[in-house]
Amino acid sequence: MRNLHTKMAPALSAIILCLVLSGCSRPSHDVDPDLARNTLTTALERWKNGDRPETLRSGGDAVTVMDPDWNGGLALASYDVLGAGESKGANLYCSVKIIVRNADGQAHEKAVSYVVGTSPALTVFRDLLH
Repeated sequence: MRNLHTKMAPALSAIILCLVLSGCSRPSHDVDPDLARNTLTTALERWKNGDRPETLRSGGDAVTVMDPDWNGGLALASYDVLGAGESKGANLYCSVKIIVRNADGQAHEKAVSYVVGTSPALTVFRDLLH
């Protein structure tokens, strides 16, 4: 029995090592800054053109969007993406000045921040903490 354990120990060690290394070698999901900026601009343009956020969820370039003003039915009158944004791991953080209009046509200017992801899916979320 001792001989069996001695003979199997190297094989067992190799299997355990492979399992550990395969868990540590997950694919990187770093943000693609150019794609993130394009995704944000596309989403904001679609909002400005009157589309609903859910219309971006289908098709080859599906984007998941969460913005309380857009989801709440406010219209986007204009926007200005301020700078190139800041890449942090899987996300690009972008500051944007938006002007939204309510149902009565009253305009409100806001300084907001978006968190944009490009992998494994395209996402645009309003950063409610900033």
